Amino acid sequence: MPPSTMKNPICISTGCVYKLSKDRNDLIEKVSYSKNKQVIDQLFYITSSVEKAGMIVGSALILLVILITFNTIKLTIFSMREEITTSRLVGASNWFIRGPFLVQGILYALFSVVIFDIIFVISAFFLSSKLQVLFLDFNLLATLKHIALYLGIGQVGLTVFCGIVSSFLATRKYLKT
Repeated sequence: MPPSTMKNPICISTGCVYKLSKDRNDLIEKVSYSKNKQVIDQLFYITSSVEKAGMIVGSALILLVILITFNTIKLTIFSMREEITTSRLVGASNWFIRGPFLVQGILYALFSVVIFDIIFVISAFFLSSKLQVLFLDFNLLATLKHIALYLGIGQVGLTVFCGIVSSFLATRKYLKT
């Protein structure tokens, strides 16, 4: 129900609740799906387009994270190539050589999550009041408090996965026998 047709708004922290008047018939003028079909279809199209664009941008960012971590670890491997060669000559296993680079990829992932979350929370804190007005009393900070654990686990899991994949790809060349 659009806010323009509702009477007597009472806003609370979780959203806007509207008091119903004694005569509820004046709240709804006319319900017509066929009259609003074009608007509803357009809204569904916009929603699906935004969802697809989000998936494409998210996939591109994941690829970018893997490439940046890959190049960083590759530079480290390049600077340590003599030590890797010496380790191979004395009989070190592939896991013994690969281990420090896997840890390095995991640490890059964890530090990136911490730095991003600090910047995001500070931005959310300052922008929350402006977003609350823009999105009809949507409280970003309250929402973040409710999903913080799941969001954190998802971020850490995905970035650690990207770091491990990057490390495996970067060390593959130097571990061929």
